[in-house]
Amino acid sequence: MTKQRYNKTRKDVCQEITNNLIASLEKGVLPWRMDWDASGAAGIPSNAVTGNNYNGMNVLNLWVSAAENGFGSSKWLTYKQAQEAGGQVRKGEKSTVAIFYKTIEVDSREQVDENGNPVKENIPMLKSFRLFNLDQIDGLEHLKEGVNRPRYEFSPIQAGEQLLAAAREHLTVHESGAQAFYRPSTDEITMPERDRFPEEEKFYAVFAHEFTHATKHKTRCDRKPYSENHKTAYAFEELVAEIGSLFAAAHIGMPQPVANHDSYIASWLEALKNDKRLIFKAAAQAQQAADWMLDALDKHLKNTAA
Repeated sequence: MTKQRYNKTRKDVCQEITNNLIASLEKGVLPWRMDWDASGAAGIPSNAVTGNNYNGMNVLNLWVSAAENGFGSSKWLTYKQAQEAGGQVRKGEKSTVAIFYKTIEVDSREQVDENGNPVKENIPMLKSFRLFNLDQIDGLEHLKEGVNRPRYEFSPIQAGEQLLAAAREHLTVHESGAQAFYRPSTDEITMPERDRFPEEEKFYAVFAHEFTHATKHKTRCDRKPYSENHKTAYAFEELVAEIGSLFAAAHIGMPQPVANHDSYIASWLEALKNDKRLIFKAAAQAQQAADWMLDALDKHLKNTAA
């Protein structure tokens, strides 16, 4: 098959998927649900070594940090604690600030005792320290939460493993915790543990979604934000990633039923004020992203066959 014909076939398949999505959206869809077991991803933040729970503003601050960064663990450590426990904070990871009050004893400026000496006063002072989530630290798997959750059998699928291997030639892919996300600042993908997925195909579909996000990197498709409005840009990028995952899956022989994706896509279209024309713009960028991923896969297969 020539390169021109190959690209035309890609576009034909992608157009068919786009048409199916539009038809499904017009019929109405059911609420989207997560494709893996995410238990153990929440809870009161605690110190992984002492077991003590954080409190006050620290709880809210650590929850926000975990949500923004996609951390699956509720356990945290200082850099020193991580080292002493035998772990190592991964290069490029950013810490989260936490606070505590320390009481110091000072001489009162206004009160004296019967001997004329200043009365001692306890003054609370606000101190800060830095924490790292357990998901940011290598070598401390034994400290992770022992959550009573289903452990699904996982049989690798060759096509999905090949796409995963191709991605790893360009960026780092972690498999840990209960969250799936791409972090642009470090150019890394984090995937939930495989045994959280009741179906192997869904693991690879979620990975393809995150890999599509990774194609926006300046060394790949250099995809620019759709809008200066953060929420609009985020919603549009999610459309691109979800459609891109459909395109990539179809071309590696792991087609995903549209019904598994349409409600997720619909939720972002609603966020974009139900402008269904945007799906065509997103599909065009998803096509570019899928082409990049598939070209990377082709190169990987040629290199391994040589």
